[in-house]
Amino acid sequence: MDKEFSYKTTALVLKWGSWLSVIILIFGIFLFLINPSLFQFGVTSLGKSFWRKLSQFDPQAIVNLGILLLMLVPFFRVVAIGIGFVIEKDRKYSLISAAVLLFLILGIFLAIIQV
Repeated sequence: MDKEFSYKTTALVLKWGSWLSVIILIFGIFLFLINPSLFQFGVTSLGKSFWRKLSQFDPQAIVNLGILLLMLVPFFRVVAIGIGFVIEKDRKYSLISAAVLLFLILGIFLAIIQV
């Protein structure tokens, strides 16, 4: 595999992840404009109530999903880059990508524990 494939894959992850999160955010804002009484300011956790509210098209849950996806785009970028380095058999940068990915996963779990 050539490096151009890896670059294009990473670019697609960034492009489509960003666009998908923006579309979800706009959809949540649109639902809020239709019925603003459903929106409550505050932090929504990712527990069972979040997924229930999401299935009921709650505007706040949809906006939070868009924000969550936007925050996960760099995570998926590191995954795509790491896979590209593994395919290219570049051991040094594969290990660096794995270390960065490990720190990101650790940060996500520490953030979840704090909530």
